[in-house]
Amino acid sequence: MTRILTDGAEFGDGLFFELNPPSVYTSPVRSGVYCYGVQAFAGPPAIKLLPSHISEFYFRFCSYIDWVGDEACALWYCNHGGTQVAKLLLDTSGKLNFYVGDSLVSTGIYPFTDSYWHLIDMHIAIGTSGSLQCKLDGVMDMQYFGDTRGNSQTEVDRIYFDSGFHLGFYPTHYFDDIAMNDTSGSGDNIWCGDGHVELLKPNAEGDKLEWTPTSGSHFQCVDDFPPNGDTDYVGTIYPNKQDMFHLTAFDDTNKIVRRVYSEMRARDMSAVGQVLKLGVKTSGSVYLCAEDRVLTYNYLCVKGDEMLVNPYTGSAWDKTALDALQFVVNSENIIG
Repeated sequence: MTRILTDGAEFGDGLFFELNPPSVYTSPVRSGVYCYGVQAFAGPPAIKLLPSHISEFYFRFCSYIDWVGDEACALWYCNHGGTQVAKLLLDTSGKLNFYVGDSLVSTGIYPFTDSYWHLIDMHIAIGTSGSLQCKLDGVMDMQYFGDTRGNSQTEVDRIYFDSGFHLGFYPTHYFDDIAMNDTSGSGDNIWCGDGHVELLKPNAEGDKLEWTPTSGSHFQCVDDFPPNGDTDYVGTIYPNKQDMFHLTAFDDTNKIVRRVYSEMRARDMSAVGQVLKLGVKTSGSVYLCAEDRVLTYNYLCVKGDEMLVNPYTGSAWDKTALDALQFVVNSENIIG
């Protein structure tokens, strides 16, 4: 599996982004309850650091601008450190543009309507014989084939979300339902395609309750969205302890489930690099992520492995399995 990133702002905070977290909004949203937004001149671009340097990838996000006007608007770009490699810009005619470094290399065909959610799906290959391709709402809108080494860079390590401006009016660029694939492996190695991210929230105690709540029931200490930090939480100082939570029912109307993953906000209160694993319990079996998740003293967005199918049956996820699913967090070796 080669899915690098999946996110839909559904925790109601900006912790998916390591630098300059964006604002979070409840309107407009494309799916779920929340979306992200960056307003022109209200703050710097939101930056997502990639887990590794990469030279070819597919990236999807859904974009909504509340005003398209007389000034060009930089929506998205990818960098190597502080150096811009490629950029997606919305020009004054309402068409998308691709830039390599600071040079315009391709202009889109189809209009980008303001106050409307558009699906943007890109293929970025960086090299002397590279390519930049962009689909708008599922239709190929622009392509460039040639040298894509913006500012002589051959890889990227971060993604920016930005917003443009107009004199006297500062539009907000809302974005939602983010995904990124690389080109390795046997799956998730091509276009991300359309997708909607939804959250199933804790709503009852699960089968194991081995962590300690600050007060009351376990699930009521972790059911706040946005999370409320240290106001209430569950925690443990012991290794190999699990807490489990039942989740809200899944509405499967007109939906096909392509992947499931666990997510939480967590921190190491001792600041010594404690680790944990996330997973699910389904049909009586627990499935945890393959690698430890290392915590810091500050709260982090922590995600488990993505499961494209039900690991117990090997079949696609359905409402019956999701309604019976439990979220699992497991403390690994405790340091100190």
